[in-house]
Amino acid sequence: MNGAAVLECARNGQADWRSFDAEEYRNQHYKFVRDDDREIMGITRDFFSRAGVSGGRALDLGTGTNLYPALSMMPFSRSLTLREYSPANLAWLAEHQRTGLDRGWDAFWDVFLESPAYRRTDPRAKFAAAKIQPGSVFTLPRHRFDLGTMFFVACSISSDPAEFELAIQRFVGALRPDAPFVAAFMKRSSGYEVAGRRFPAVPVDESDVHGCLSPLTASLRVIPVESDMSHADGMIVATGRTRSSRRRD
Repeated sequence: MNGAAVLECARNGQADWRSFDAEEYRNQHYKFVRDDDREIMGITRDFFSRAGVSGGRALDLGTGTNLYPALSMMPFSRSLTLREYSPANLAWLAEHQRTGLDRGWDAFWDVFLESPAYRRTDPRAKFAAAKIQPGSVFTLPRHRFDLGTMFFVACSISSDPAEFELAIQRFVGALRPDAPFVAAFMKRSSGYEVAGRRFPAVPVDESDVHGCLSPLTASLRVIPVESDMSHADGMIVATGRTRSSRRRD
């Protein structure tokens, strides 16, 4: 990919996702609101607030222990699917759905509440009703959802650039024509460690994200976000809509 040397290839199926420590990952990244996540949530909140979707079928792809992408779509969805591949993350989601959305997420929800569009939504009720769906990005159904999010997934499940591109294609393909989406990526990630275990990444930059998404989408914006993450040079957010016969850039 552009901007960085590609790491030694580790395909998605080669990583030990069963050993992924979900609680440790949540503690590392989502125990409090980081400045970079706050900026990303603001971009996402404002985009969906203006997108004009109501009562849609929403997809959050690769949820893991990051619930704020799902939170971002709650006011605009009648159903919410949390699709996740890792057995450890699936168990974490099921346990937290059973016990209820913990208070740690209130600070994240407060960022969304800065938009009036979110103020009539009960995030705990929405989370309790969400469908937790086991499954890979590579086997998503076609044209099923009306809005979607995919945060830190395509770049962080493999070090194979072809799988990065395929993950983006499958995500966009799962959305209906003209569906709004937000996707986020680590910039030039060197891979990441969770509880002493190493997991792969593809070191992408803004041009890689734009190059993969632009043939598939309309109204595309690719936005860099500064971050102090040790394993990446920052973050990247992409907003847009899937292409349809009615839209042309």
